Amino acid sequence: MIGFVVNPVSGNGRGLKVWHEIKNILNEKDINYVESFTNRAGSGVACTMDLIKKYEPNIIVAVGGDGTVHEVINGIYQAEIKNKVHFGFIPSGSGNDYARGVKLPRHHLKALEVILNSTQRKSIDLLKIDNKVAVCSIGAGLDGKIAQITNEAKYKKWLNGLRLGGLAYVISLFRVLFSFRTSDIALTIDGEVKQLKNVWFIAVSNLPYYGGGMIINPNANENDEKAEVCIVSNINRLQLLTLFPLVYLGKHAKHKAVSFFAGENIEYEPNHYLTTQADGETIIVNKYKIEVLPQHITVVK
Repeated sequence: MIGFVVNPVSGNGRGLKVWHEIKNILNEKDINYVESFTNRAGSGVACTMDLIKKYEPNIIVAVGGDGTVHEVINGIYQAEIKNKVHFGFIPSGSGNDYARGVKLPRHHLKALEVILNSTQRKSIDLLKIDNKVAVCSIGAGLDGKIAQITNEAKYKKWLNGLRLGGLAYVISLFRVLFSFRTSDIALTIDGEVKQLKNVWFIAVSNLPYYGGGMIINPNANENDEKAEVCIVSNINRLQLLTLFPLVYLGKHAKHKAVSFFAGENIEYEPNHYLTTQADGETIIVNKYKIEVLPQHITVVK
């Protein structure tokens, strides 16, 4: 049996249209499935756990964007059924960085074909922070604040309707940039401590992409049992604006303000609270400590 967790408002309502099309195909093919609809931010976790408890599906599919991926992955994680339920994804959102990162089709019908016909499975890592997990990335500082402002903005829905969802992050950058305050951070990676000054953001990645197509950590690999870390520091606002477009091409790596690290356990202590995002969703953090969970979930490829 396949369980579907559907976000009907993803992609400015595109999620519901995509689901109706998928449902017709499932019925035509006489596929055994169950469905559950999210009704508010965060409800995908409970939807996932409820499907697992009631129906014991062998595959759980998120129909939505990266936020829906994040919620379903957390539902599977909290159900404590490591690798027993496989994860699938049908994109209908704006960013779809998960699909980019694991090289899944971004067209919903092609993604459905993969779920129904593919026999390939792959165990991938997750990133754990507090009692939550992320599959794409965890970011703190400027990118966390941009994610928060974007998710609250009316223009995100409008741009999603035009299939220009990634542009919302650019608009939010300009809204946040001139009032944002950098931080000093004590960074510890696998026991090695580094002191960093004037940090704009720290991005810890399991997959290369975030923010709707930015290649923030080009070397990130979802099953190498380590996280890639990108930090931007000691740069003024104008320089940051000139750096920003390079991230979409992954060409920011050679910039003097950009530092890369890698490790299994990442901990950082900022001198003030940093707004944090996990897979693009704002989260409240008690301790900035990230742990790689090796091969913790199996995905349909």
